[in-house]
Amino acid sequence: MVRRIQSGLKTQTRRRIKFVEEDGQQRLMQLERHRRRAGPVGHLVNYGNAVTSGADTGRQHNPTLYAGDTGWWPWCPYGGPGGQLWVKETFRIRGGRRHPLSSYEKHDVQYRADRDETYIDKYESPLHMPKALSRFTLEITEVRVQRLLDISDADCMAEGVRPTVDGTAADWRHDETGARRTFRQLWQSINGPASWDANPWVWAITFKKVSG
Repeated sequence: MVRRIQSGLKTQTRRRIKFVEEDGQQRLMQLERHRRRAGPVGHLVNYGNAVTSGADTGRQHNPTLYAGDTGWWPWCPYGGPGGQLWVKETFRIRGGRRHPLSSYEKHDVQYRADRDETYIDKYESPLHMPKALSRFTLEITEVRVQRLLDISDADCMAEGVRPTVDGTAADWRHDETGARRTFRQLWQSINGPASWDANPWVWAITFKKVSG
């Protein structure tokens, strides 16, 4: 997917909304009411001037509520419009890592997405990439709240997938398009086989590449 971001073919990402507070069920009921009102496209979350950076605060706190224009909504932990995200990717240090990663700069790094090698066992996990070595910065342009299965074909394409027609007949579902099938398979590979049918609430985040 890094190559898709690099080429501009991936401009959306979806992340499950995780409610862990005691009143989580109340909030889900509130989301469902807004879903019926907004339709499948989802509710456009308007944060006004309250912009957070997913790169800095994305995993440091649980979602909290803010007073939006149509009621109470959870803060997106990845940030709001105008906020920035930085991309982590598989990488390695040229010549081998001999010092802490914090001591290296981008010109010291070889990025897996730039190479066609089959084996990646000598590369570092994206989880280990510090912000200073990230080469792509994304700016959030829109945040929506919707059910996963409300995703449209156009959104599937914006997620960076392309329609496929391969696979066995058992892989296909009734009225499922090629793009939707590919995205379903991608989602299940990341979140587990049962995650698609669970139809969770998701943050639908649209972004544009601003550097890299």
